[in-house]
Formats: sequence, structure tokens, C-alpha cells
Amino acid sequence: MVKALACVKQACAQTNQEFELLDGERASAIVKACEEIRGGKLRDQFVVDVIQGGAGTSTNMNANEVIANRALEIMGHEFGEYKFLHPLEQVNLSQSTNDVYPTAVKVALHFEIDLLIEAMEVLRISFAGKAAEFKDVLKMGRTQMQDAVPMTLGQEFSAELAARTGNSSNDTANSQAVLLKKIWSKLSFRITLSPAAEKYGDPGSWRLPRHNRCGKKPHRNRNTTS
Repeated sequence: MVKALACVKQACAQTNQEFELLDGERASAIVKACEEIRGGKLRDQFVVDVIQGGAGTSTNMNANEVIANRALEIMGHEFGEYKFLHPLEQVNLSQSTNDVYPTAVKVALHFEIDLLIEAMEVLRISFAGKAAEFKDVLKMGRTQMQDAVPMTLGQEFSAELAARTGNSSNDTANSQAVLLKKIWSKLSFRITLSPAAEKYGDPGSWRLPRHNRCGKKPHRNRNTTS
């Protein structure tokens, strides 16, 4: 999630510079700070608990302040010298928690989707093994609160396998990948690839769209966090 937030903030800084809402020096410092966070640095500075109220505002502000202070250091200033670069006025420029946080969640899902496919394969193998192990264990089936047609415990595991993978056979990797890609497509977010990017695996090439839903350029004063 922290890596995803850094990607969003970097894309925003690059877009704000493109629209001449942010000067090159500040934009460059913000981008460099974001790249460091994406690389694994400064993670100990993200202290806000994952379980929180406020729709992610505290997490967004945590990111703004960490990025701003690291960018200040890159520019040769002291921490907290916000007259040179401000967490809200520059790092959070043209943004709101209401768009930053949901977008970051979806970017984070994209980063982890391959791990989810691997975990689903482990689960599939486990269910398939139990289906074979208990194929001769007879039990009563259940319909709501009543007894039903007898079945084996192996059949129960096989049915659970089919329900979770959409396929009770051993070859479910492809069906899992297709399913997850469909889910990902439904979680589409308003970040597009630059022409130079060839695949989603290059977060550094991501850009926010040039216009909002109304077809207008970002407003200079849209830098609140709620």
C-alpha cells in the first residue's frame, strides 16, 4: 500500500508539472522521494495504523508529510521548512483523499495479484488432495437444517474446490488467471500508461489523465484532503 501511494503521488507530481502547476525543482524532488519510497526506503516513517477511520485521510497525510520532508532534504532544506515545499500545497496538489486512497488500493491490488494466483493454486492443490483422501468417507448430506442424500466427505471437498476455482479438474491455473484479470478489469482506475510504456509492470511511466470527468484541467486550489 505504501508503494502504491508513492506511485500515485509521483504520477500526480509529474502531471502537475506537465500542466505548469508545479515547478520543475519541486516536482523533481517529489518524484525522487517517491522513487525512494517505492524502492523500500522510509517505510518506518509510515506510522498510521491500517485500521482507522476517516476514509484514509490520515494515511494520505502521512504520505504527504513523509514525501514533503524527504523532498525538502533533497532540495537542501531542513525538515519542516514548508515555505519551500508544502505537504498540502505541493505534494497533495490537485488531489483529494477520496481519489488518492481508492486509487492506491487498486494499484496495490495490481502489485499483489500474481501472489494471489499462487495462493489460490496452493488452496486448489490442498482441496484436491482432501477430495482424494476422503473419497470413501460416507456422510449425510445437508439441505439447510435437514438431512439430505448421503455423500462422501471427498465429494464435499471436491464441490468446495469447484466453487472456489470454477473447475474441479487439476488444470485450473488458466481459469484462475482469467477470473482475476476480469476482477482487475472491473477495478479499473483513472491512471493511464504513457506511450513509452509497454506493460503495467513499469509504474514509473504511469500518468494521471489530462482531464477530469468534466473535461477540465485540474484546479489549482483542489488540494484538500477530505
